[in-house]
Amino acid sequence: MPDPREPFFQERWVACKFVDASSSQAGNVQIQPFGAMQYTGVEVTDDGTAVIEVSKVIDAQTEKICFNSGRILKPGEYGICTMTGPMVAKYKSGSSSSQAVAAGDYLGTEVGSEELVKRGGGAFLVIGVLDADRELALITVPAGIVLYQFRLTTAMISGQFSSVWNADAEVWVAGGTGTTVDATVHDYTGIFSTLQAAAVGYCILQLGSYIVIQANCLFSEFTDPPPAI
Repeated sequence: MPDPREPFFQERWVACKFVDASSSQAGNVQIQPFGAMQYTGVEVTDDGTAVIEVSKVIDAQTEKICFNSGRILKPGEYGICTMTGPMVAKYKSGSSSSQAVAAGDYLGTEVGSEELVKRGGGAFLVIGVLDADRELALITVPAGIVLYQFRLTTAMISGQFSSVWNADAEVWVAGGTGTTVDATVHDYTGIFSTLQAAAVGYCILQLGSYIVIQANCLFSEFTDPPPAI
């Protein structure tokens, strides 16, 4: 078995550079080994090499996540990162048994942190724990579309001059374990425009947005007519 301090031998590595994408990261001076990063762009060097620009996570719902190698990465430094599984990732577990990380759990990102956390809305599936003391796990991105469940905390509303209906919700992987994630779910057709707080259903994550595909809605009454499809 490879030393977990070194890049996992099955991973595909690409060049990256740590840049500050937000002034809110002024105090975050480094990315720890195997930490989660958000890619924000690309830099082409003088010799024509394409280098991925990375930062600390600035959007917890983004799909633009990659992982550092086994070396610390400081602002302005070049390094290597990976975004294809299986990947070694740093995680953060809590003191209770429900927060412990194990094979089959789903992990997600947190804004400003390189450590993945256990939650139902996470996009990364734990294959197994490599080093519990150092909190390193082998993870992958499940093939195909991941199905999520949701519970609305607000009613669906339509934005001004927009045909998209939105609501705040608790989201978790269907059949998964761990805590939920607070997110916004979207309805691009108006089919679910009558959903009220506490409604439940299913959604998928596409391009960073949770899109409702099934819910316990009723069509007998409309407080507002749905937008034309």
